[in-house]
Amino acid sequence: MFDHTVQHPTNKPDNVFFHQWGLTADENNKEPNLKSLREIAIALEHSNRRLDVYKIDCEGCEWETFKSWFVSSFQVEEILIETHHGTRSPNPNSIAKQFFKHLHDLGYLIFHKEPNVHFSSGENLCVEFAFRKIQQSKQ
Repeated sequence: MFDHTVQHPTNKPDNVFFHQWGLTADENNKEPNLKSLREIAIALEHSNRRLDVYKIDCEGCEWETFKSWFVSSFQVEEILIETHHGTRSPNPNSIAKQFFKHLHDLGYLIFHKEPNVHFSSGENLCVEFAFRKIQQSKQ
């Protein structure tokens, strides 16, 4: 479990490990509490492993970091993500469209989606998506 905005997590089960790190795509980042997924994998000695479920809710960082999720050395089977503030107006090359195309090209298909109506609404609607790697990458 990772969150660079929380000092001491509460209600954390005993078998869950907490790290005060946030996610960045920039490996040259100077912020000590932000790491790329590749840097996290190295720090935790998780390189060359299969990651069954990658759950991410980073309050909007998904749009900046999604391409870096796949340069780490582990294979991701399922991605559970809450997307935030994706596209406000039609755009043939919006970051949201790039996100979904990138995942599709890597062989991930959506198997579930639902709006988060409890904690978001209107322009700030968040949507939960679940992806599963179904086929080999097209890249």
